[in-house]
Amino acid sequence: MATDHATSTPEAPAVTRTRAKPLLASAAIVLALGVAAMIWHANSHSAPGAVSTTHGADGVQTVELDGFNGKVTVGVDGSQIAATAQPVNGDVAPGLEFHLDATTHVLTLACYDEHTGKGPIACPATEYKVSVPAGMGVKLQLLNGQATLSDLSGPVSITASSAYALAQNLKTSDFTADITSGTLNATFATAPTRVAVTVNSAQAALHLPGTVTYNVQQQTTSAYVQVSIPQAATATHSVQANANSGEISLLAN
Repeated sequence: MATDHATSTPEAPAVTRTRAKPLLASAAIVLALGVAAMIWHANSHSAPGAVSTTHGADGVQTVELDGFNGKVTVGVDGSQIAATAQPVNGDVAPGLEFHLDATTHVLTLACYDEHTGKGPIACPATEYKVSVPAGMGVKLQLLNGQATLSDLSGPVSITASSAYALAQNLKTSDFTADITSGTLNATFATAPTRVAVTVNSAQAALHLPGTVTYNVQQQTTSAYVQVSIPQAATATHSVQANANSGEISLLAN
């Protein structure tokens, strides 16, 4: 359904879309532009074509990034949720909007077409950067491309197809991944309570702290699971490894 995104209303301050101010090349340019360079506009351009939006963290438990293509970077920063789309190869970045489901406490980041105003659409191949407060859950669906998730401490869920996913320095207690025709490399700074990983014609390597034992359950079809972490059937830390025509490596840090 077409939506006019050019008009903003002061009654809905929870969602804003801004583009960062252009970098000024020199002090001479600063003087030439004067006061005009200090004016900020909603939906104004920064580095050519960049689009950004923010949302407050109140009432949000999980940030969902659904249907993304391209390069996605997710990290921890500040007390708000922020997202930026930076186009590549001179293309125009899609519009970005947050939508909060007050019942489920899930905040979804959606893309819309900057030209037609239609959306939500599958987010096109470009560069996206998302930051969340510490402890907030992240759910990512990557259709194609590359994802890097760093320092997350809330629940993490990754679904990726024909993609490479790198998760590093994780402090989450709950980690889920479903990888098809791609690769996952995840490193945990602290031992997660629950891990569930499924690969389909894909590979996954999980680097887990070797200071605790894990109850490892595995199910394979024409696949291989390498287990190099301490195991105990009574362990409170669990790892479920499901592999179909792929490989999962459970490695001790």
